[in-house]
Amino acid sequence: TVYANEIHVSALSGNDTTGDGHLLTPYATITKALSVASGGLIIVHPGTYTESPTSNVVVTIISVNDNASKTFLNGTLTLATATRVGGIRISDLVISNSGTTYIDDCNITTSFVKSGSGFVQIDNTTLQCSSGSLISGSGLVTINGDYLYPLVVNNASANVIIKISNSVVAPTVLAGTLSIVDSVIMAATPTGNAVTTSPGTVVTIANSQILVPTLDNVARVSLSGFYSIFNVIYDKPNSTLVGLSGTGGSTNSIDY
Repeated sequence: TVYANEIHVSALSGNDTTGDGHLLTPYATITKALSVASGGLIIVHPGTYTESPTSNVVVTIISVNDNASKTFLNGTLTLATATRVGGIRISDLVISNSGTTYIDDCNITTSFVKSGSGFVQIDNTTLQCSSGSLISGSGLVTINGDYLYPLVVNNASANVIIKISNSVVAPTVLAGTLSIVDSVIMAATPTGNAVTTSPGTVVTIANSQILVPTLDNVARVSLSGFYSIFNVIYDKPNSTLVGLSGTGGSTNSIDY
């Protein structure tokens, strides 16, 4: 009974028909585990899971390794309710809930979409998505550490904070607010903009470097919304910084 809230999943030794989720008789898929879970902890053992599960219950889904090196989900993981996920490499991640979601020590390889209105905290997770990362929902999203490429923020009520990232590549803000602090921001091409924003958006860049892909020179930005830049090295002469108006312009002092 001590382990009553643990459900084990193993792609190598599990079985969705004869298994019952115990350590020695695990299920074979995350989908099956979520279908019987009423909360608690789903422990995913090493292996490759080719499925697209949806979480409709408040639960923690975590790998045994806790570092995304041996547990792979080849499919779309949809979090339709407040969920914590840790230590899994995921092809596609969709967060559609209005609750609180935590993503720790994961690796998202194809696409990331945050369409819900809930709070999302992402720590030590690589968002190197070949099809992009899109934040189209409202609410606060914090991303702490590791690699992020590419990112599009497109919701007027979205507030995205990126901190201590090794590499934020060419983020774009079509609507909403973006803050990047203590990070390295990179352009995708030598003459491309490292940060691009639209009129009416709000961006703050602080204590960061803005560099070209080869990391040997500064890169430019194109800021059409409201912006604040503090203690940042970037290519100001070749950047686009709109004048103060009803839809954009500098809101604080610039140091470059």
